Amino acid sequence: MAVNFRSVLPALACISTLGLAAIVSAEVPAPTANRPFLARDAKEAMDFLDTWARITSGEEYFKGATYVGSEGCKGSGCHDQQIQEWRTTWHSKILTTPSAETVKGNFNNTVIPFQNVRAVAKGHDADLAKLQNIPVKFDVRTENSNGKFFFVIVDPRDTGSPKQGQKYEVALVVGGKWQQTYHVRPVGSDGSPGDFYFPAPIRWSLNPNPSAGQPTGAWEIGNFQPENWVWFDNSELAIPRKPDELPVARFAEAKCMGCHTTGFDFVPPDPPPANQHWKMQGAGEMAVGCERCHGPGSKHVELAKQKEAEGSKLDPDRDPPLIIHGLKDLSLDQQNQVCGQCHARLGGKALPILAFPDVLDHKHFLPGDSNLTERARIWSYIFPPTTTPGNPPSTTVGQGFDNFWPDGRGKKSRTQWQDHVGGPHGWKAGASCMTCHAFHGDAVSKEPQQQSKLRQPAKELCESCHSQSGTTKQPNREMYAGGPSLASSQHADQGVECVDCHMGAVGQRMTATTAGKAAFDVSFHGMWIAYSGNPPATLSDARGNCEVCHTDQRIMTNGTKPPPKTAMELLDYVRKIQQETKAVITKIQNRAGTNKSKDSKTILQLNNAQANLNTILMDGSMGVHNSRVTPNGTVSPQGGIADCLRLANIWVELACRQPAANCTGAIFNPIRGQVAEPSPPVCLTPAN
Repeated sequence: MAVNFRSVLPALACISTLGLAAIVSAEVPAPTANRPFLARDAKEAMDFLDTWARITSGEEYFKGATYVGSEGCKGSGCHDQQIQEWRTTWHSKILTTPSAETVKGNFNNTVIPFQNVRAVAKGHDADLAKLQNIPVKFDVRTENSNGKFFFVIVDPRDTGSPKQGQKYEVALVVGGKWQQTYHVRPVGSDGSPGDFYFPAPIRWSLNPNPSAGQPTGAWEIGNFQPENWVWFDNSELAIPRKPDELPVARFAEAKCMGCHTTGFDFVPPDPPPANQHWKMQGAGEMAVGCERCHGPGSKHVELAKQKEAEGSKLDPDRDPPLIIHGLKDLSLDQQNQVCGQCHARLGGKALPILAFPDVLDHKHFLPGDSNLTERARIWSYIFPPTTTPGNPPSTTVGQGFDNFWPDGRGKKSRTQWQDHVGGPHGWKAGASCMTCHAFHGDAVSKEPQQQSKLRQPAKELCESCHSQSGTTKQPNREMYAGGPSLASSQHADQGVECVDCHMGAVGQRMTATTAGKAAFDVSFHGMWIAYSGNPPATLSDARGNCEVCHTDQRIMTNGTKPPPKTAMELLDYVRKIQQETKAVITKIQNRAGTNKSKDSKTILQLNNAQANLNTILMDGSMGVHNSRVTPNGTVSPQGGIADCLRLANIWVELACRQPAANCTGAIFNPIRGQVAEPSPPVCLTPAN
């Protein structure tokens, strides 16, 4: 069971929200001549919200517009630089033709074993959920010849050496950053080349360690849907399906292609029998192109050419752009939904065969649309419900069971949208995916932020908002980093950054590979901290954020190796700090509450005391950002936490020395002799 520490005290939500109230009144950054409206950092990205909701519906805004392709956006000095930046991103390279340069997997006669595959008996594809109870196993062998790449579903009945089976040629390569998958184009029953793509059962997991001597990666052995490629027979063998026997419901046009392409029309069978394919028609682009985020650009390009013929250029302050700028034109929900249409686990709502939002009149969800939840079944831990033969739909465990932890956090890749909109950045802070991520400028040209397409390096990005001078007005940076006379956090000393804890890798892109068990390598985009009561030994156990370092023994950026701790030890560590911090705050407040003096000086002193305690509360971690648990088990406040408590205590005790104060109650830390009033009066006060 996971323990949720999203909010330690109810007051924190109000404090944080008030700190963000200035967002909508901020001045929009002035455009530059060559990069109009390019937000340099998270603050500028949020400042654009002052101009939000210029477009209320993508469907209406782009009515009559068609797709021109990313190449149509360059030329005449228009968007050449942006196109070049886009080409460096995986959006542009999500689908490529197979070659020695693009194929990362080992196709040199490697055998990939699949075990415990629960395939269906021949002729029972109508309900793939009704799988056999007796598991089967089979092998897939990779091959390459004359610059082409193949895999063979090995037939266990073959007596040759090596055994032969059903052979497929790789037609498309999918991705290659974290993992790489492949599509084939199965031939028809007459042996003619197929018109449709089918995702291969093999996936290559790339090794994130590029050091010399390290393996480049390994083949996954638990997925991708190996049951689609074989029949179960009565002799408990896995018999390779013929190409024309692959299940129609699993072809890529209604699944993968909805997110990996731009500009195609997705056309359902008419009439729609179960044995007919969805079609992908039109002059689309086999990539996540410019128009996937900015909308179909024919009208924009036409106007630009008209202006060029007249000897001028489009002026974004004067001419209708006829295209969408995500930050400047869209509301928070619209911004998130542009990304969420693909970076989320979902399926079609009216058209459940689709693995992407419903198509309306053959058309995709468009930038500016805000009806994602009306066009898609949003997955969660319990939805959509699963069924088992002979039983009603489950009300406790859903299809999302393998993709989400019981507390709602993503367990797999492609859950960023669910994580974000369910976290405080999404529902409270007024931040969207585009606030932190970009696909132009520094986000694609500068290290280290380009790896995750961040507007700034991760530490700088977090601190630009989460500081006393930032958008939130919370002293997170100051409390964690310490100062000239204040100790920094124990975690900061070890090289731990905000994202290491708040975006801990609690999800997995892959199942086990030939190299070993699956790694946790998917960052959590909800930002709140969860602590597990048990180690994640099974799929149903929750994984806590702290386990990323202390259980997995992940080496920090400065070479430090975290001390090993169990899930319960980690939970006890945090609880001990928070409970002790809360107890000390309560003790100081209780003593202040017994002060009976009503003179103005006493009131000022007590207000100063509370201001120091409020600094701790506004930080939100209740001491975790800068406290330590000593070897003997006692809590030792450090840095900013210690200074805030020290000053609060001094102000309360000075107030208790006033005439008629008559304070009672326990003293946190007695002070003796003459004590000057602290200056500055409040901890972590920025220097002038």
